[in-house]
Amino acid sequence: MENKNVSFAVDELDVLMAKVARVHGASHPELIEIKGLYEKIREAIKNGDDETVKSGLKKAAELSDGFLLPEDACTAYTRVYKAFKILTEEYK
Repeated sequence: MENKNVSFAVDELDVLMAKVARVHGASHPELIEIKGLYEKIREAIKNGDDETVKSGLKKAAELSDGFLLPEDACTAYTRVYKAFKILTEEYK
């Protein structure tokens, strides 16, 4: 991963995605599916498979209504969606 924006987003998601899914998953079950998608997206980024990255990001955006934060979003939740938005921008 040479792109700094991609590296930053992956680092954020590596640290926060599982925690946010665990804490908020009961009230926002889409996060559980998004977490699973992120694991596939991360592997695709590592392997240089841009099409899989793009399709995973598209599905994550659909599940999250365009990464729209719910009212009960904490700082970590906000950072997760910001990281997804960065990846989406980088993989247009």
